[in-house]
Amino acid sequence: PAYVIFPQCPEGETWSDATWNNESGEGSFKDSPGVPLTQALNLVEKIASTEPVDPSRLYVAGLSMGGLGTWYAAAGQSPRFAAAIAVCGGGDPSWASRYAGVPLWAIHGGADPVVLPSRSREMVIALTQAGHHPEIRYSEYPGVGHDSWTAAFSDDETFRWLFSQSR
Repeated sequence: PAYVIFPQCPEGETWSDATWNNESGEGSFKDSPGVPLTQALNLVEKIASTEPVDPSRLYVAGLSMGGLGTWYAAAGQSPRFAAAIAVCGGGDPSWASRYAGVPLWAIHGGADPVVLPSRSREMVIALTQAGHHPEIRYSEYPGVGHDSWTAAFSDDETFRWLFSQSR
């Protein structure tokens, strides 16, 4: 059993105010989240405080623009989240040190023309160079375009890994 919250970003807005079609995300995250992400995080807090939610097992996951939002939320809210899965997203590699203590799994299609796979690759490299602990995983599906979420969320290992994490 789990509580699953799927907030939707209002049309014309973004979770992280970062441009997703750049080859690199370096310097793309602002110091404070925008209104939509703040509201989504407040919703998570409200549900966690009013329902029987295990606070040591809060997770964040997202795809595409939500993948960028996942990178932002996992960095800015550590150690709120026990783990993060960013699917076809990208972060800001200059924030690598902000992910300490959060297991992360980046998943991307190798032929993604919308959010380039270089965005996930550069985050994995930045985290590795920063000595990220406890875990960073990267899965890239060769020949898969932007829809890498179908394979990611159809794989039982995704959920086994996620639900095995706690803080």
